[in-house]
Amino acid sequence: MAFCSRCAKEIQGVEKNLEILDAIDNLAIFPELGPSLKGKIDSLSRYRSLSVLNCVVFYRIEIDKVLIVRILNSRTDYLKMLEL
Repeated sequence: MAFCSRCAKEIQGVEKNLEILDAIDNLAIFPELGPSLKGKIDSLSRYRSLSVLNCVVFYRIEIDKVLIVRILNSRTDYLKMLEL
């Protein structure tokens, strides 16, 4: 039974990762999907964020691409993690 339980948790982890990757793929089509951090956090004014499940994806829009900067758990003190 322990093996089946462990496999189920691994499958759930893979499914979660796929959902996060799907959301990131959507940024290629809709780069302004996530709200800008401008006006909220001055040092991150070039960045945007996107909430997916229990994660926050931090990214910025470049001329011809979307650059993913960091993916953090939404319960994390991300200001501290981003060294602000």
